Amino acid sequence: MESGGTLPLKRRPVSRKTGGTSAESPGRLRSGYRMWYRTGYLEIMPALNVEFSEEEMARLRDRAALTGRSLKQHVHDVTVEEADRLAFVEGAVAEAARVLPGVEARFPVGQR
Repeated sequence: MESGGTLPLKRRPVSRKTGGTSAESPGRLRSGYRMWYRTGYLEIMPALNVEFSEEEMARLRDRAALTGRSLKQHVHDVTVEEADRLAFVEGAVAEAARVLPGVEARFPVGQR
């Protein structure tokens, strides 16, 4: 595996005569979609289907419109920002736990 947990892509040369790969039987024409599927499927970014209530969806649409972004871009940005925020807070809590004993030792209860 390559770094990042992805499998390396192995491509076969595309035959100009058949539109398929050289490993396929000659004379069989491949549709454009089929060729795209065979060569590009592993390169698509991952996606996620999420279900929302009508009320939640309306709120998301309103917020996306206020920010001038598409609903898809808004949901993407909010999700990534929240994951980053949680990682930051967890890191800050861990750093405070690491530093706090030294602060307590330097400054007794009456001097804090």
